[in-house]
Amino acid sequence: MVYDAPSMGLYRLREGEIETVMALGPASPREFEETIATGEVLAPLITGVSGGDIALEDGTPALRPVRPGRTAAGRGWIGYTPREAYVVEALTITPLAPAWLMLVLAAGLAVLAWLVEGRRRRGGPAGAALRRG
Repeated sequence: MVYDAPSMGLYRLREGEIETVMALGPASPREFEETIATGEVLAPLITGVSGGDIALEDGTPALRPVRPGRTAAGRGWIGYTPREAYVVEALTITPLAPAWLMLVLAAGLAVLAWLVEGRRRRGGPAGAALRRG
C-alpha cells in the first residue's frame, strides 16, 4: 500500500482494526545535522537586526531593554525590545489559606518540633547521664 501525503509530518493510518503512526520526512532533519551550537549559522540573521549571540558557558547575560534599531547585544548583556503588546485585564491575589489557619498551623508545627526535640534529648546518652546524677 502506498500513501501519498500532502506534506511532511506525523500521520495515523487505520485499516480495519490495524492502526499505526507514521512519520513522513527526511531521515536526517536539518536540526539534527549540526547539534553543536555555534554562532556561524545565525550570524547572517544576527547582523541584519543588530543582535548578538552569547554562549551560556560564559555566564548568563544580563537583560536590558533597548529601543528598536539600536545595538541589542554587548559584552555580558543581551537586549530586548519592549513591545508593550499585552493587556492586563485583571489581577487577583488569593491567599493559600486564611491568616488564622496559617497562624494555627505555624504554632502547631512549632509545638510539634519542640516536643520531638525534647524527646530526643531525654532519650539520648546525655539525658541518661543527667537522670542518674
